[in-house]
Amino acid sequence: SSGNSATATQTVTVVDTTAPELIVPEDVIVDSFSLENLVEIGDADALDLVDMLPTITNDAPETFPLGDTIVTWNVSDNFGNSNSFQQVVSVQACGQSLSDYNQILGTSEDDILIGTDAPDLIFALGGNDIVSGGQGNDCIIGGEGDDIIFGNAGNDHLVGGEGYDIIKGNSGDDKLTGGLGFDVIDGGDDHDTSYDSASDIVIKCEEEL
Repeated sequence: SSGNSATATQTVTVVDTTAPELIVPEDVIVDSFSLENLVEIGDADALDLVDMLPTITNDAPETFPLGDTIVTWNVSDNFGNSNSFQQVVSVQACGQSLSDYNQILGTSEDDILIGTDAPDLIFALGGNDIVSGGQGNDCIIGGEGDDIIFGNAGNDHLVGGEGYDIIKGNSGDDKLTGGLGFDVIDGGDDHDTSYDSASDIVIKCEEEL
């Protein structure tokens, strides 16, 4: 042998082309008496073959309106692979979807608001308001100010909000919540329930929770 030899260098590049696995939180359903709401949506988790800390983001708003909001979660790794999934956050009013109601909004002034024969969702907002529900199963939120709220017919959920309110269920199996302030709560006929009413005057409510 003449002792001749040769060497060569080979570069092996490993490229990750597999997107990370993304595990998103379950859909969320919450009940609210507000137009804008803070909601705890949970945290997502991700697994990747190479990147031990893939980047997880979402487009959730700071506050959620009534109705359904789609939150898109995204994960990406160091090689640019990405994956996304969606989560639905549903904010209901008085235990019902927004689509179940006819919506009526007051103003910051003193309003007189009259409901319809359909199930109404009424936000009186600011001012000292007079609100009268119609024939449906209504959800009425007084908001700020000293309000007078009548449920009238139907199984209604009436919420005074802030201020010194007078809340009258009238007929139907009603749920009545005074909220902040010193309130007068009158369930009226049938089987009525008052909530968080320790500091209020409560009349004709078969249950106080």
